[in-house]
Amino acid sequence: ANAADAPLSVAPQGGGVNPDKAVALTLNSGNSRISPNQARSRHGFRETIEMNPPIVMAAFGTTTGALATYACIDTRIRQRFPDHEIVWTCSSRMVRDRIKKHKNIDMIHPHEALRRLQAQKHEWAVVQSVHFLAGHEFYRLIEEARGEKIRTAIGLPLLSSVADYQRVGTALAPLIASRLPDEAMVLVGHGTDHPSWASYLALQHLLRERFGERLFVGCVEEYPEADEVVARVAAAGFDKVCLIPFMLVAGVHFREDLMGEDDDSWKSRFAAAGIEVAAVDQGIGMLPAISDILADHIAAALDVVLENRGEWKKCPPGSRFKAASPVRYPLLFRLPMVSTPVIGWTIFRMRSWISAGKATWLRGNGRRSVPGIT
Repeated sequence: ANAADAPLSVAPQGGGVNPDKAVALTLNSGNSRISPNQARSRHGFRETIEMNPPIVMAAFGTTTGALATYACIDTRIRQRFPDHEIVWTCSSRMVRDRIKKHKNIDMIHPHEALRRLQAQKHEWAVVQSVHFLAGHEFYRLIEEARGEKIRTAIGLPLLSSVADYQRVGTALAPLIASRLPDEAMVLVGHGTDHPSWASYLALQHLLRERFGERLFVGCVEEYPEADEVVARVAAAGFDKVCLIPFMLVAGVHFREDLMGEDDDSWKSRFAAAGIEVAAVDQGIGMLPAISDILADHIAAALDVVLENRGEWKKCPPGSRFKAASPVRYPLLFRLPMVSTPVIGWTIFRMRSWISAGKATWLRGNGRRSVPGIT
């Protein structure tokens, strides 16, 4: 890969900081408090105006190699949103326990982060999915966010639009170009039984438009599995293959399912078919372009927050959330929805009182009120 696509360093320039220690400060940021920008309204009541709502990064987690990858993504996200609090969370209880035991880092669940932010008087939070597909984990994340008091805007997973798929291809281009032209390239994802499983087939189709028939996509679990992909690669006449873990982190799945020495691993199955195997030993989470896609999804979610707060004002680049000014509404329109029937009832009663007063005036002046006329 060229220099522009090289992973960002976790350590500061001239540092040499251990990635695990560097990311520990980031992952524990949920314990710190950054007070929201607040203002006192002219109407006499306190109103919270958060120009920079916190961003909750919601990952499933992995037991190996995740912290360095999260630190790489975190560095990129903080460069894009320097005025926002970034909180990393992990939805897998097993992973949280493992990280606590081996790294002594307290990872929190997304709903815990949202409750802490709500307790700190934040009105809004952006929850960015660090998932690849809109599958089980993503929809579970939506339900959990919906159950919290704090208002949330959800950032979409990595692969959510055609442009996202194409940008993933751009991120992978230097890696694929560095391999031999007669070598098959096989991206291996986790897989899912959610209806979003077809995303893997869409990915293969769009990547083949760019890289040709040497590109294959398979899954550790569910379709298309190892045997299916091995048969397709062999039928296409390739005798060399490079396995690329299409995962955020090259963890247990990479070491055991892809490159393990047992007969069920992808490496062993390709070898049994007479195909020479090589592999890329890092997940795509280390590619800055992948972080940039997630950052764009965060920006889209922040736009939703602004729209829902009535902040439509266009701001100069780099000052979007500082310059935006919320539209001020009268107190009457800030009341709960119950105010609508109350207002209607009040108008109805006022009309009745006016009618009764007019009838009394007519009688008092010796005039007869005509039925139906008020």
